[in-house]
Amino acid sequence: MITDQDIKKMKKVFATKDDLKSFATKDDLKSFATKDDLKSFATKDDLKPIYKGFDQMNTKLDGTNKRIDETNKKLDGTNKRLDDTNKKLDGTNKRLDDTNTRLDGTNKKLDDLTEYVIPALGSVFRWTDDIHRALIGGKRTEKHIPEN
Repeated sequence: MITDQDIKKMKKVFATKDDLKSFATKDDLKSFATKDDLKSFATKDDLKPIYKGFDQMNTKLDGTNKRIDETNKKLDGTNKRLDDTNKKLDGTNKRLDDTNTRLDGTNKKLDDLTEYVIPALGSVFRWTDDIHRALIGGKRTEKHIPEN
């Protein structure tokens, strides 16, 4: 006779009706593609020319990548030369700034000297006029003398 324990073992080994409900039925399988349906799809042989085209395109892209890399190397060299030129220009600009600073100092000294020389020259011109008048006589040339 079959015991409850035997039934439990059989349920573990064999599928029950509930277990079989999760599998496909004949009607379900009819909706899958048939051999005739699959003939309309591309095969490996059909795709070989496309793969060959991809290979050719990859070869061309490799060549393009090499040219881009060469251009990048040239640009790197150009950038290095530009950096060197910029460094030289920075040095030149510093020297120009130093020269301008020295020129500003010279201009200040000239302004200071002019502040004292022009009045002194005016005095010298007046003295020469006085001497000239005393010796020879005549008009003063004050209109030609710069004023303070």
